[in-house]
Amino acid sequence: MIWADGPAAGEAASALRTAGYAGQLAFEPGAAGSETLATANRPAVENALPAGPGVFDVEGVNPNDPLNLAPQRFTERYTARYGAFNGLAPYAADALGLVVAALSGSSTPTAGHVRDALESTGYDGIAGRYAYSATNHSGQVADRLVIYRCRQGRWTREA
Repeated sequence: MIWADGPAAGEAASALRTAGYAGQLAFEPGAAGSETLATANRPAVENALPAGPGVFDVEGVNPNDPLNLAPQRFTERYTARYGAFNGLAPYAADALGLVVAALSGSSTPTAGHVRDALESTGYDGIAGRYAYSATNHSGQVADRLVIYRCRQGRWTREA
């Protein structure tokens, strides 16, 4: 398991392959962006398995599903603006959206009120659905997470 994002994940994979490691590589969601697939890293990253939200492969989703529209638009706009997709971008957008939702639902924006609002607000974001509670602070619901595999320099849905 390589816990690094962007180009560092690809560089770590290359270093492992150079050192002789031939086993399966797995990445955290932040690695599933275009930067990890840089040309120099592609051979080392081939067949690697990151898990993440469905936004990483918008071509492999049903375009008529309303839950897919925001991720598709986000990916298209992000790639058009920055030239490459960063696997952490959906989470950054969702963090901002969650805070805005919590603040708009609170008449007093203190830390306690924002926490209470987050714990009682469901949120459909770019990276998936969030449902926080007093006992669940990870928030992301697993129903929109996907396993990917790098095939020929692209992230494709595995499961």
